[in-house]
Amino acid sequence: MFDAFAEITGAPFESPETGDFREDLYSIAQQFIDTVNTGSWLGLLPPFIEAAQHDEHFAELLAELVKRGRTTTREILLKARREGQLESKAKIDWMVDAINGPIMYRALLSGEPTDEKGYLKYLIKIATS
Repeated sequence: MFDAFAEITGAPFESPETGDFREDLYSIAQQFIDTVNTGSWLGLLPPFIEAAQHDEHFAELLAELVKRGRTTTREILLKARREGQLESKAKIDWMVDAINGPIMYRALLSGEPTDEKGYLKYLIKIATS
């Protein structure tokens, strides 16, 4: 099941490494938005989440998929922290959530556009401030 879902969602995105971690985050998050808006996997996610609530194996698979989807964003932020572009006490996982969480909220719940002009830049700004 994991392999099938991983194939549908695709490989983790690669960081463009522009030298500006916020631009790198923007690029990665934009790729995420593009897959949310064009990929067929989003429709499979709610039943997958439901199954994870009742089945330990599905819960493990979902946790692994989420971890995999966060990898590149985490790596960009960890690198920025190592290089002093972020505070040494920066909460990396909170930052990842602050960027990706609202995108998924809009995609799955509110119906608001995930690609609204300025939205992604705003998320990155508030997440990394």
